[in-house]
Amino acid sequence: IKQEAPVSSLNIAGKPNKKLIPGPGKESVTFKLKIKNTGNTALKNLECLDWNQKVFYTLEQLLPGEETSASFTGTVKPDKTYHLTAQARVEDTNQLIQSSCDVHMDRLQPQVEIERFVVPENITAGEPFVLEYVIRNTGNVDLKDVVLEEPDFGEIDTFEQIEAGQEVHTDKELTIEKDAVSRATLRAKDAVTNENYSYEASELELLIGGGELSQNLSVRLTSKKTPLSKSGTVELKCVIENTGTEPLYNLVLTLMDRRMVIDNLSVLNPGEKKTIPVTTFRVEKTEDFFMEVNGTDEDGEKFTVKSEPLTVKVKKGGLSGKGTLLWVVLVVVVLVCVLIIGALVYLTKGSGKFPLLSRKKHKATESKE
Repeated sequence: IKQEAPVSSLNIAGKPNKKLIPGPGKESVTFKLKIKNTGNTALKNLECLDWNQKVFYTLEQLLPGEETSASFTGTVKPDKTYHLTAQARVEDTNQLIQSSCDVHMDRLQPQVEIERFVVPENITAGEPFVLEYVIRNTGNVDLKDVVLEEPDFGEIDTFEQIEAGQEVHTDKELTIEKDAVSRATLRAKDAVTNENYSYEASELELLIGGGELSQNLSVRLTSKKTPLSKSGTVELKCVIENTGTEPLYNLVLTLMDRRMVIDNLSVLNPGEKKTIPVTTFRVEKTEDFFMEVNGTDEDGEKFTVKSEPLTVKVKKGGLSGKGTLLWVVLVVVVLVCVLIIGALVYLTKGSGKFPLLSRKKHKATESKE
């Protein structure tokens, strides 16, 4: 009977009691760990170590196929990777085997977008109209106790909760006698830490008799890869929709912060919606971006529409490509300097004087003779 070859292996895996933590400081997190002997040899003197190489769990022996549980509580910062390690020795040998798992907690990031539409498009003094709101929770945490209000019009609506990724609609019937401004403000608490969160949308003019066609065109910027862990390329998309009843012509889409023309649309019919990718570009620091759309309506009148600003955050601590290159050059220069100094010290100690000075002195003696 052929004996099975001995194989020694170990595996550690675990889950935290929280998915998201606030920043920028440290947060206490508890990890439930499973350590399993995945080989066919017995293991002894099992130890679990944290990222500071401190032992937090020990076990005298772990047989083949056997699994044990451990718990560890530590303080971590968001968006930083830590390592938990399990190690043991193969029975009757001094062979040490190890296994580690990465611990990474994402930063809690509440964020919303608010879009508004006026129905009907033309406002008449003293007659009611409806201001429609679209609220999108674009962050990674649910919001609760949500209050939407306008400084000039009071409370618009309340929501018990808006989940991450959820979109909700509401409206308010208003009557104005003269031009006014919508300054929609949202107040809420994030469902994880219970911390207060607020957002104020950009101003929207409510003009008697209508005004620009901006209320008929919805423009917004989106990005799935934000925030960035370090400086790098970002991919944006522009979602444009004709929410009116008339076609719009000769639309020019420009990413204003880069003065980059994204696309030209000859016509956008009523109800038509397009998602247009923006050419990838590099971002070195946190910036706000917005899209501007210029076009003409059915009567040939020109109009301009701007999207809500989209903040692309670049987290501190990561080196850009240029920063990494400069760091490498600096290290090389320091190493070369150390080698030169070391060589000079060696030559000085070996001969008691520099060879070049010794040769000059010897030649001077010969000339005297």
